Amino acid sequence: MSLETMPKLPNLVNLRLVENKELASLNGIERLENLEELEISRNVVTDITALSSLKKLTHIASHRESFDDIEVLRDKMLLQEATFNASSVKDLSPLYEKPSLMLTGANGSKVICEQVSELKRSLSSDAIVWVPGHCK
Repeated sequence: MSLETMPKLPNLVNLRLVENKELASLNGIERLENLEELEISRNVVTDITALSSLKKLTHIASHRESFDDIEVLRDKMLLQEATFNASSVKDLSPLYEKPSLMLTGANGSKVICEQVSELKRSLSSDAIVWVPGHCK
């Protein structure tokens, strides 16, 4: 499966990509310029840099994906939710100081515990931050 052959779909605001063992790249997602919510779960996505062009992205949730770099989210100031369940993500710093971010975290064994504490300090006191088991 490839998102590069997907039509433009200007009215699409929510996309779920689930259990596609051939989906390794999000290239082509930039055509979904009004996308606000993205769930990627149990694919083989190794890179999310294609999200850079999505200016309206407010929610990203992933489960059991292979990517470990979320640097592309650093400039996504509209993010309200960014969760990475059973993930390879280790550097949470791209999520720091996002005023709209109210639910976030990563619960993979590679998460750097000090960054979880820093993430909590950098967000609103109302924000919910997952704390991985190895960081408790």
